[in-house]
Amino acid sequence: MNQLAIDYAGSVLNGGFIVLPSHLSIALKDAVRDLAQRCPEVFADIEATPNNASITQTIISEVRTRRKRSLPSDWSAVRERMTGITAEMMDQIAQTRQGK
Repeated sequence: MNQLAIDYAGSVLNGGFIVLPSHLSIALKDAVRDLAQRCPEVFADIEATPNNASITQTIISEVRTRRKRSLPSDWSAVRERMTGITAEMMDQIAQTRQGK
């Protein structure tokens, strides 16, 4: 990828072509084909990846997993030191995690 960045540094897009600083141009599809030959791992088949879920689905499942965790062992000691809105939020977290 570093070599690719060096090769195309200073280039501009003009229609479907990449115009290099040397005033030579290359078709965009040819540039992508060249990149696919240089770095085939970048163009791995998406279907071959183990997780086909969308990024939204992945984030939602991660958030649900975090919410299901039990409270840390030092929760009570930390909670005793907190006041104000932090204490209120910690109480809410404790209620939701104990309820599950």
